[in-house]
Amino acid sequence: MSHFKKNSKYIGGECLERLIDPYLKNYHNHIIDLILSINVKKNKVCDFGAGCGTLAKILKNEKNINPVCVEIDQYFISVLKKYNFEVVDDINKTKIQFDFIYSSNVLEHIEDHKKMLNILKTKLVQDGTLVLYLPAFDLLFSDLDEKVGHFRRYSKNMILKLADEVGFKIDKIFYVDSIGFFGALIIRIFGWNEKNGLGSKNSLVYEEIPVEILYSCIDYDKVADPNFDSNDLYAFWDIFVADAKCSMSSSPEYDKLNTDVYIFYEYESDALFASGEVLDYGAYAASSCDDSRVRVGIAFRYWNDINIWQKLGLMYHEFGHDVLRYGHSSNPEDIMHASSPFASTYNGFIESKNRFFDKKFDGLRYLDCSWYEDYTVGASEPNLPHIFHDCSKDHN
Repeated sequence: MSHFKKNSKYIGGECLERLIDPYLKNYHNHIIDLILSINVKKNKVCDFGAGCGTLAKILKNEKNINPVCVEIDQYFISVLKKYNFEVVDDINKTKIQFDFIYSSNVLEHIEDHKKMLNILKTKLVQDGTLVLYLPAFDLLFSDLDEKVGHFRRYSKNMILKLADEVGFKIDKIFYVDSIGFFGALIIRIFGWNEKNGLGSKNSLVYEEIPVEILYSCIDYDKVADPNFDSNDLYAFWDIFVADAKCSMSSSPEYDKLNTDVYIFYEYESDALFASGEVLDYGAYAASSCDDSRVRVGIAFRYWNDINIWQKLGLMYHEFGHDVLRYGHSSNPEDIMHASSPFASTYNGFIESKNRFFDKKFDGLRYLDCSWYEDYTVGASEPNLPHIFHDCSKDHN
C-alpha cells in the first residue's frame, strides 16, 4: 500500500501486515481501516476507480464520508448513481480539488500509470494525499493477472521511482497480506485453471465473481458478512419487509400489516436422523390466510446445509405463501417453485427475487383463502392455529 503526500517529508516507514480473514467483507474493511488510519484531512474525498461502490458505501454508511466516485464502466456508473453518489467517468470532468484521493486495485489496469499519476496530482490541493492499494511483486505476475487486465505488479522500488518522477513524496509505503502472497505464488507456479480456480480443481473453492453485479434497492452486506448470525431468523423477516417496500410498486409496510410474527426451527432427534426418519421438507408456512400473522417453520438440519443466498430464497418462498399468498411456480428457477433448490449466488437470488416481487414468474397463482373466512367466523383465538393453511407437504 502506498500513501503519497504532496510536499511532505519521506518517512520511510514499512511493515508487513496480514489479512488473516479470507472473506471479502473483512478484506474491504481492512482496506478502509488502512485508509482511515492516515491522519489527514478528508473533507473532499475521491474514490478513483470506484467499481460498484464497495468501499465508497462503507465510507458513506459507516464513516460519514461521502466520496466523489470516478468510474468508467457504464453499468457501475448506473449502480453508483442509484446509491446517490456523485459520479464522473473522467476525473478531469470535476472541478473539485480534493484533499484526499484513494484508489484500490486500479492503477495496475492503466497502461500509462505515470501519466495517470500526473493527472491525479493536479486534482489534489496543496498538501493533499493520494492513497494507492496495489498488487505487489512482479515475480507473482501470472496468467490470472493478464486475464483480469493487469499490466504489472508493483514493488516498493518501482513506486519510489515512479513517485519521484511525478513529484510525489512518499509518506508511507508497506506490504500487506502475507497470506495472499502464497496464494498468488501457487497461481504463478501452477497456473490458473479458469474452470476450477487454482492449479488443481481441489486446491481451493471460490464463488465465481459475477461479471455484472445486479442492482438491488436494499443492501445485503449484513447477511453477506461472515460474522452474520444466520440463526437470527427474524433478521430475514426484516430484510424481506424492507425489500418488499422498495421493490413493489405499492410500497407495502408488512411489518405494520403483519404484527404477529413467529419464525422457528423444527428439529428431529439424532436417533431419528440416524434411523433415516427425517423431516421431509425444508420449511413451511402455516398462516397464509391470516393477514395479521406470520408463522414459518424451518427444518434445522436443512437450514444448516444451504448457503446464505439459498437461505434468503427459502425465507422469501415462505413469506411468499404467508404474506403474499402466492401459490407455487412451475419454473424451478423461481423462488416460488415447489422444490426449488434456490439460487446459490448473489446474482441468481437477485434475478429470482425481482421476478418474485414483480409477479412475473411462471404459473403465478394465489392461494384460495375463501375457506378460511368461513372457519374464522366465531372461532376462538386458541383454535385459529389449527386451521391455518399448511403447505409443508408441497415443497422442500
